[in-house]
Amino acid sequence: VYIGAEVQPGDILVGKITPKGESPMTPEEKLLRAIFGEKASDVRDTSMRMPPGTFGTVVEVRVFNRHGVEKDERAMAIEREEIE
Repeated sequence: VYIGAEVQPGDILVGKITPKGESPMTPEEKLLRAIFGEKASDVRDTSMRMPPGTFGTVVEVRVFNRHGVEKDERAMAIEREEIE
């Protein structure tokens, strides 16, 4: 998401993942784990999405990171834009 972007229902506004607790794996999870390895099923997508029936324009973007975690290219690009 970038400033000025048009957003519509279902678009991700805040990207977020949360760790999953240990529970019995479904067949789909077993397949994903077999294909992608251990990390594929350790987290689940809890991103905030645009609600149904709403449209808008992005007016502000913020990037939050934990201390000691490296920033990805997108986060660094957003910070460079803010400085300019």
